[in-house]
Amino acid sequence: MGKQYERDWIERAHWFAVRVLKIAGKLPHTPAGWSMAGQVCRSGPSIPHNMEEAKAALTLADTLTKTGIARKEAAETRRSLMVIRDAELLPKSEAEELRLLITEGNEITAMLSAGTYRLHLRITKESKGRDSRTSWPDRP
Repeated sequence: MGKQYERDWIERAHWFAVRVLKIAGKLPHTPAGWSMAGQVCRSGPSIPHNMEEAKAALTLADTLTKTGIARKEAAETRRSLMVIRDAELLPKSEAEELRLLITEGNEITAMLSAGTYRLHLRITKESKGRDSRTSWPDRP
């Protein structure tokens, strides 16, 4: 179940990023439109990219770092979509798609938040009894 669940979330984040890029292409050719398009075009695709890197990480700490970055990018994308909505940068015909994207962004952010929390607990539990301040060998 774990591998399929992981793949499903990466695919979901992938298609979220595709939809974000498509909506960015519909933003107006104004300074505000260009700024917000640039923002979501950077943060949206970063989510599945970092999820893939987390999946391929060699250590739990690296997995936590990459998952945390994906979570931050998801929250940033969601907030940018909310700004686009509230600034009314898109035509009314895009309101439903924007609403769905914000909802999806909320769900992806929540999933990644839960994942980073669980992973942090796991790392903390595994490091009990060890010096968690450093992974360097003992010094003489």
